Amino acid sequence: MIDGLGLLAPGTAQAIIDRVEARAVEFAGAVYDGATTITEYHEGGAPDLWLKRRVASVTSVEEGTTSLDSDNYRLWGEMGRIQRLPVGFEWDSYFGAITVVYVPADDSERWTEALTEMTRIQMQRTAFESERLDGGEYAYQTPKDGWDVAIARQLRKLVLPN
Repeated sequence: MIDGLGLLAPGTAQAIIDRVEARAVEFAGAVYDGATTITEYHEGGAPDLWLKRRVASVTSVEEGTTSLDSDNYRLWGEMGRIQRLPVGFEWDSYFGAITVVYVPADDSERWTEALTEMTRIQMQRTAFESERLDGGEYAYQTPKDGWDVAIARQLRKLVLPN
């Protein structure tokens, strides 16, 4: 439970959670359940394709109009990387885009963790990091990095560093 959520007017907590989730989806794409396929398009010219998400399985890879079987590439699922085989070959860029249809790994646990933390940050956003009465003067301090940096740190947990 996030401190402070129970003190809000009805609907306010859900509005904050919805806003945080919308920002995460805008940044990283949808939450995937480990069963839904998605399609990505990449340009060739390099030995590796870097997908946006970790990969549970590859449904198909097409180089232009040529469908490749799994003997023509190696999947590094946790990295979101597909390496062209044999080693040393590059993905062809002459015949058009490389089309990859795959099932992203189930990242719901990672999303729950990041969304919970971003909601907590959002709840504290209007507050100060610290407040004190100093010699009759009111003094306050905001976070050193800023609230947006703290939220960006959580958003980066949702995508691969490609």
